[in-house]
Amino acid sequence: GQIDAMDARSPANGAAVAAGLGGALAIGVKSKAFGSSLGWNQVTSDIRARIDGGAVVNADGDVTVEALSTEADDLTDGKIASLAVGGSVGKDIAVGASLAINGVLIDAEALIEGPTTTVRSAGDVTVTADDSSTIKALTGGAGISLKSTGVGAAIGANYISNDITAKIDGATVEAGVGGIEGGDVVVSSASAGSIQSITAGLAGGKSTAVAGSLSISVFNATVEAAIDGAADVDATGDVVVRAVNTAQSFIVAGSVALSAKAAVGASLSSLTLVNDTLSWSDGDASGAARTISTGAGRPDLEGTARKGVSVEALSAQDLTNIAVGGAGGKVAFSGSGGVTVIDDEVAAIVQAPPRLAA
Repeated sequence: GQIDAMDARSPANGAAVAAGLGGALAIGVKSKAFGSSLGWNQVTSDIRARIDGGAVVNADGDVTVEALSTEADDLTDGKIASLAVGGSVGKDIAVGASLAINGVLIDAEALIEGPTTTVRSAGDVTVTADDSSTIKALTGGAGISLKSTGVGAAIGANYISNDITAKIDGATVEAGVGGIEGGDVVVSSASAGSIQSITAGLAGGKSTAVAGSLSISVFNATVEAAIDGAADVDATGDVVVRAVNTAQSFIVAGSVALSAKAAVGASLSSLTLVNDTLSWSDGDASGAARTISTGAGRPDLEGTARKGVSVEALSAQDLTNIAVGGAGGKVAFSGSGGVTVIDDEVAAIVQAPPRLAA
């Protein structure tokens, strides 16, 4: 079908969030006490914004196709907020344990697609896929025995796995048609993932205390921006293809064991990041940025204004991963270990033969 409009927008917005609260406290006045807590939270979103199927869009203003994954919630202040605590106090053996699993799975796609699909705009044409995913988690286990053995253990697992794509694929796109100032074509995808997690085990016992914590965190994001296939892109301003992939973490795994006799405290924290960030133009695609506009051009990823054709990719991380173990007693053992693995691929490619011109 054909659409004639002043401005044309094809928005899709996913704003799902989750808050989980779990707690247990067991008190054994004369004997044993066992307290445990289990939390499992997952947010899954499939977000699509498309102009395809041979559609013809004519706009006197701007055309915007956007797939957005947001997390604006006052309660969670992120996609997931999780609290799981298990505690126990007993005269004899006391065990407090907790397990929390939190995950975010986002598939967001903004697309103008198809050999018979045509978009003409007197202003800008913008194709945007964007995600912000934050997990905040506190997981704890505490066991206090007044006359025997106390055990406190906590396991926290957090993962963010996102696929964010913005693309013009095989379609005809024209920006600045009949416009005095040049019109830009911008294809942009971005993902911002954050995990903030504390996992702690606490144990106290007259004879023995054992405390342990295990934290596992995983980032896996694929971010792609492309002019693909036999797309024909023409702009009287600038043509920008941009992919940005960022990750931030503050992760702590800790344990404390205190006993009059024997105490053992151990913590392990594992952080894995596997990210792919790709910005590219297919060798079969053609594009022209005629820069009729008298403006300074659009800022690149470093903030410098540029005119013409720009294909850019950026991946950045700010990762903190801490493991701490402590023990105190007549005989005490403590240990901690932290493992961080980063597999990060970043590419900005204009495939041969290059058909983008400024």
